[in-house]
Amino acid sequence: MRARPTGPGYRLRKTLRKHRIVVGVASAALLTVALAAAQVALTRQEALRREHLSRRGCPERQTGARPGCRGCSSQARCVSVEPHAK
Repeated sequence: MRARPTGPGYRLRKTLRKHRIVVGVASAALLTVALAAAQVALTRQEALRREHLSRRGCPERQTGARPGCRGCSSQARCVSVEPHAK
């Protein structure tokens, strides 16, 4: 029987076993960063969606019926100086 050099998989497993605490902490940190990045992306997407909805404006602003109107939010709440009559 002939001995052969150890493979890269064996050496990696041996190193990971030897440094399992450091590997665990690093894995937890990497997972935390990945989750934070995903949260930032979702929050940014939501903010862009809300901005898009707010830029659509209210119907009175688009027709020019209320020159002082700065637009309404998606809940039809006027944000002008003088609210629309309901």
